[in-house]
Amino acid sequence: MACGETFTDMYSGHAKKDRGAAAESNRFVDRRTTALTKRAFYNLLKEGGVQETRKLTEYFRMDGGSCSSDEDERFVYDVSEKLQQSVILMGKVNREGSISFNVQDFHDRKWDVHHGNVYKEFTTIVTSAFEDDVFNFGRFISFFCISVSFAVYVFDKGMEDAVISVHAWTDQAIEHNLGRYFIREGGWEGFSCYADRLVMRLTRDVLAQESQSERQVDVAGALSSSVVPLAAAGVLGAAVLAVFAMKNVFS
Repeated sequence: MACGETFTDMYSGHAKKDRGAAAESNRFVDRRTTALTKRAFYNLLKEGGVQETRKLTEYFRMDGGSCSSDEDERFVYDVSEKLQQSVILMGKVNREGSISFNVQDFHDRKWDVHHGNVYKEFTTIVTSAFEDDVFNFGRFISFFCISVSFAVYVFDKGMEDAVISVHAWTDQAIEHNLGRYFIREGGWEGFSCYADRLVMRLTRDVLAQESQSERQVDVAGALSSSVVPLAAAGVLGAAVLAVFAMKNVFS
């Protein structure tokens, strides 16, 4: 489906067939969701420094038969790539929006997460992120980044099983907590179109940032060899979220 179509038109296609009566309960049911989020989540976990283990590999590489056609598989691959790129580029534009920064921040704050409260702490993330009832795909991307960051953190704390749980809870949040928003915005087709625009914008911002950094290095070198230039401020600046600050950005 073309990105020029309305979000309503997009959602009236593929995903609508899967949701059936779920629409009445504001659930977003799309059989491609788990395969799509698993692929993006797993790759971002590795980006965050999580080592591959047999248990994690078996879980994240099993899609449960959710891709029933070659078209589904191509769509899942394409959209999961866009989700990954969006998260990674956000972190490059503003380090405070990166997985590595979030995880280090969790460690620095000595976030007390253990098997007895890991679900409660995750639900706090979901509630805090969307309690003002404002949703857009930018917030979703940031929420996904935070979910992965939280999973990396619990892995660091020796809770490998909880990593799998965090992914499953993320899927549940998409289906239930964010369901009516995903339906309204066109489901994964709507997200795909949004991500196309966002990745292009963030790529430009990263290139601009790198160019600005190079100019700063030149100026600093001319002034004093002892001056270490500060990293260039991103074009989006505060528009990249760090943990709960997301609601102040994509609102």
